[in-house]
Amino acid sequence: MSSQSPTFKVLLTGLRTNAPILDYFRTLYGTPDEIKAKVAADAQRLKEAGHDVSEFFLDENKLDEGLEWLTTKLRAEQFDGIMVGSGLRLIPEMTAIYELVVNVVATEGKGSVLLFNDGPGGNWDAVQRNRKQLEERKKRRD
Repeated sequence: MSSQSPTFKVLLTGLRTNAPILDYFRTLYGTPDEIKAKVAADAQRLKEAGHDVSEFFLDENKLDEGLEWLTTKLRAEQFDGIMVGSGLRLIPEMTAIYELVVNVVATEGKGSVLLFNDGPGGNWDAVQRNRKQLEERKKRRD
């Protein structure tokens, strides 16, 4: 057995960074550019660690297109983990979209581990926190 830690196939999904959200959340998480930079840096960190990372950010104004993309992606590929970003979970106005996304993942995710970050830049921590479950999922996928 290799001493190298296993790499995981992860889908990062969430709300587009420039979506209209309450000022409270902007104060907490930053401007659209700051959020985009945090998310990009986090994805890069995962990639540099050897993980296979795909990203998709939903546009609440094009919800049907986004859900279709997610459904198609999950039917075509298997992921060890699927991240659902905090913008969908923590913003009350996005609750209905969050429910739709989680239901697509539950239906089409083929046993993928659901991952939840604590905000922009929290994807790395979520993967680390769920490492054991991701390792088990990867074994089943391989």
